[in-house]
Amino acid sequence: MEELTMEEAVEANVRHTIDCLLKYSSGIQEKVENGQLEIHGAIYDGASGHVRFLCENTLMGA
Repeated sequence: MEELTMEEAVEANVRHTIDCLLKYSSGIQEKVENGQLEIHGAIYDGASGHVRFLCENTLMGA
């Protein structure tokens, strides 16, 4: 099993959370598919106060 850095683990958690939202919430999934809702993955760095958005995780209605 590959060992992840803390940053990689946090990013994987954000991606997993988005996947779960789409998998287990039909309401969210429907709104994303209809273009009524976008999901943006982001990571907040408490030390710097910066937010890093995971652009490839942005899910928009198709």
